Amino acid sequence: MLIKSNNIIVRRIDGTPEGYTAVRIDRKTVFGNLSRISSTQNRTEVIAKHKSDLAKDIKAKGYLYKQLRKLAKRVVAGEKLCLECHCYPKPCHGNNLVVAINSIALEERAK
Repeated sequence: MLIKSNNIIVRRIDGTPEGYTAVRIDRKTVFGNLSRISSTQNRTEVIAKHKSDLAKDIKAKGYLYKQLRKLAKRVVAGEKLCLECHCYPKPCHGNNLVVAINSIALEERAK
């Protein structure tokens, strides 16, 4: 399954189509979801926790926000990004990142 928003898509690791630049978003990167699925948290809950943590970082203009802003500037410049994660095509925190990058890109375009 492919989720597309402007010039940003989410795919499985090594699933970047031609014309897109791969950006890994797994736990080995700053973009990874730090919450893990467990006996006390299901996939929906860890994605919601990621969304909440992401919103806090963006509001504080923290480190993750700064990294997402770099990606947003690339999108504004016309680059197509493919966010790659192991869990995709299952529901993925990558969709939170797509929304955040697009929101930041709108701010960048308004400058």
